Amino acid sequence: MGFVRELAPDRQSELSAALVAEREKIKPLREGVKEGWKETNALLGAEPFDKEKLNAAMIRMIDAETRMRTVISAALVETAGKLSPDERLKLKAWREKRGMKFGGRGLWRERMHEGGPGAE
Repeated sequence: MGFVRELAPDRQSELSAALVAEREKIKPLREGVKEGWKETNALLGAEPFDKEKLNAAMIRMIDAETRMRTVISAALVETAGKLSPDERLKLKAWREKRGMKFGGRGLWRERMHEGGPGAE
């Protein structure tokens, strides 16, 4: 949604409404990913440890992440189809500035690669 603020005012409201609708589709999927993470984390701390249960939960979480990313990708394609060439360039620049960040884990990945806090 951040790139919408860079568009002409008359285009902002139209695209904002479309993106809000897409976000509503993503909300339950995001919740499924969060629940999957909680489930896998709980299984990591459970005794006795059950490797098969953890594996099954991880597969469910990955499936949930894939479903969410598929919907996000479709929303991006749909949005891009509504944009002018200049607006698509603004979206491209916004995405480049934002970088590859998935589910808030971008910072963790950066720290891991830099050897900073959280890299242990």
